[in-house]
Amino acid sequence: MSEPVHRELLELKQSIEAVTKITNIFSDVRRVNYIIARAIFYDIAFNKFGWSVLSIAQFANKNHATVMHALKNIDSTYAKERALMYNKIKIDLENYYINLLNKPLQGYEVISLDKSLLKIAELRQELAYEKLKIDEYKKQLDNFSLFLEIPKDKQNEFIETRLKPYLKMNV
Repeated sequence: MSEPVHRELLELKQSIEAVTKITNIFSDVRRVNYIIARAIFYDIAFNKFGWSVLSIAQFANKNHATVMHALKNIDSTYAKERALMYNKIKIDLENYYINLLNKPLQGYEVISLDKSLLKIAELRQELAYEKLKIDEYKKQLDNFSLFLEIPKDKQNEFIETRLKPYLKMNV
């Protein structure tokens, strides 16, 4: 897991632990406040920060199915307690990011948390698209490397007698 992912999720975990006064939300305790705290962590990490279920599960040292179950049931289970805790955590996180953004920043535009999260999500999508393009280029490079395996003195012959006729047939 890369350092920025780890740091962001760690800050979220610490914020939830501060609000809930729980030492470790990922400990194997089955009390209601622990369950809700974990579910809120999964919810914010997944729905607000855009992390995958697998990344969240790896960070929390849980099974991905555990995270999926919590996400599925967060709205129907413990709705009142969850709402109170969620609002406290949201305010705490917003204050954290406001304090971070209020530090002197030269040459940077100060933007809201929602805009920052939206920009992060957009950049992740762009990154995923660029990774797909890189994979496609790698496949093309593999095909080209096959051509380079043809001895140099035979490449022109291959182009004239095989490649050009093939291209004419299939165009």
